[in-house]
Amino acid sequence: MLKPEQWVGAVLILWNLVVFILYGIDKGTAVRNGRIRRKYHLEKYQQNSREHSRISEKTLLWTAACFGSAGALLGMLVFRHKINLKTKKKFVIGVPVMLVLQLVAMFFIKYKLRI
Repeated sequence: MLKPEQWVGAVLILWNLVVFILYGIDKGTAVRNGRIRRKYHLEKYQQNSREHSRISEKTLLWTAACFGSAGALLGMLVFRHKINLKTKKKFVIGVPVMLVLQLVAMFFIKYKLRI
């Protein structure tokens, strides 16, 4: 039988995996929609005139804020998504800050409150 902290850990790992996948889906959709076509020289996507809906930045940030910042940061690095400092400061600065705050909160809950 799993202890409560093991369940919490398993749920957090699963949630961060979901957030990681969301970042990958959004990057794939951006590429398919041609927003990143020039950078990757993806000429085959030029014929596709149908735009697929993207995951909103608000949703991506909220999933990161709800203890999914590790998955968000990993997704940003692996998929090279939302990493332009000039245009995406809220991601490049915000997600790592969320991760630090979440780690501090988990440390506080675990060791200071002894839960």
